[in-house]
Amino acid sequence: MLHCFLLGLLPVVSPLPLLVTVRYPSEAANGGIYLRGGRKGTGEDLCGLSWGSGVPLKEGGKDEWTLQLECEENAIVTLEMKALINDEQWSLGANHRVPLQLQDYPKSEKWKTTLPDRMNATATSTSFAPWFGESQGSLSVLSNVVSKQFENERDVIVYVPPGYNENPYLVPSQAVIMHDGQNLFDPSTAFGGQAWMVQDTVDPMIIAGRIPSLLIIGVYNTGANRINEYTNVQDPDYGGGNASLYLDFLEDTVLPLVEENFRLPALGPETLGTIGSSLGGLLSCFAAATRPEVYGKAGCMSPSFWWASENFRLKILPQIEPASEPDSPMYYLDSGDQGGDASSIEKPTQAVRDSLEAKKDYQLNSNLFYYLDHGGDHNEKSWGSRFAEPMAALYGQA
Repeated sequence: MLHCFLLGLLPVVSPLPLLVTVRYPSEAANGGIYLRGGRKGTGEDLCGLSWGSGVPLKEGGKDEWTLQLECEENAIVTLEMKALINDEQWSLGANHRVPLQLQDYPKSEKWKTTLPDRMNATATSTSFAPWFGESQGSLSVLSNVVSKQFENERDVIVYVPPGYNENPYLVPSQAVIMHDGQNLFDPSTAFGGQAWMVQDTVDPMIIAGRIPSLLIIGVYNTGANRINEYTNVQDPDYGGGNASLYLDFLEDTVLPLVEENFRLPALGPETLGTIGSSLGGLLSCFAAATRPEVYGKAGCMSPSFWWASENFRLKILPQIEPASEPDSPMYYLDSGDQGGDASSIEKPTQAVRDSLEAKKDYQLNSNLFYYLDHGGDHNEKSWGSRFAEPMAALYGQA
C-alpha cells in the first residue's frame, strides 16, 4: 500500500513531441522517405528512432514528408538522423542534428556549434533537405561585376555543393568568400595554369559529413589593382591601402548579387567566413578583425603579415576589444617552410598567432588554429594541396 502511495508522488514525465519535416522532390522518392537515427555519440535508440531500421514518413504537401516523434522531456542530448529512400538508399552528407535542450558543450566543440544549437530552448520541430545521388558540386560564373568603389569590374565564380542541384530545397548552411577567385577552381584562368582545385577537396568532405554543406564565392582579383584592394594601409615600398573599400564592395555588391542568384542562409557571423592566401590571407584576417559582425571565420593562408612593418599585428590587433566566446571570430593561420618567402611569412604569422593566443578570448586549437606545412611553398599548388586544413579547422564536424 505504501509502495503504491509513493509511486503516486513520483512526477509524471510527459513525452516531448518533435515534428520532423523532410523536403525532397516526391517524384524522385520512389518508395517513400524513411528516417533512421539515434543519440549522438553513443548511437543508442532515441525518440523512437534507431540506426538498424527506418521509420516511414508521411507524405503531406508537395515534396514534404513528416514524422511526429516523442522524446523524453528532460533529455539533454543531441538526436542525429538520416533520411533514406525506401529505407534502402542512404542520403549523403552529414547527419542532421537536433539538440533537445541547451547543452553544456565542451569549449572545443562550442566554437563549431551553430546558433540554434546554443539556444536555451527545447526543440519541438526540425526540418532538413537531404540528397542521395549528386556526388559533385558545380560552378557558375557571374561576369563583369562592377565595383562603384574602384570603378572597375571583375568576374565572380560561385561553387554550389553536392545536392544543391538535386534538391531545390537544400540551402547551404555556410557561405565562404574567397579571394583571387580565378586561381581556385579552373587551371585555364589560374596564375601559371595551377589552380587550387578547391572542389576536389570540399566535395568529398561534404559527402562524408566532415564539413557542412557550404557555398563558396570566389571573387577574381583585377591584376594591377590587387595590392590596392587587398591591403588596409599603405606600405612605403608598394603603396596600397584600400582594403576597407574592397570589403564595402563585397558587402554592398557581391553578396547581394549572389543572394539574388543562389540559395543562401541568412548571412552573418554565424554563417559567413572568408579565406585567402598571401595578401588575400592578410585581407581575410583584416576582415574578421575589423568586421566581426559580418565575418565569423577567417582562413589566412601564408598571410602577408609583414606588410607595412607588420601593421596588422602591431596596429590592428591591439585595437580589437575582447569579445565573449561565441562572438569572437575564429582564425586559421598557416605557413610553409620552403621558398624564398618562407621566413618572411612564417615568423610574422607565428607572431600573430601568439598575439591572438595572448588575448583572453582565444585558445589555440579551439577558436585559433595554426598549421605549418613542412615542405610547403608560397604558391597555388601548396595552398590547394593543404586546403583541407582550414576547412577542417573552421568547419569540421565531430
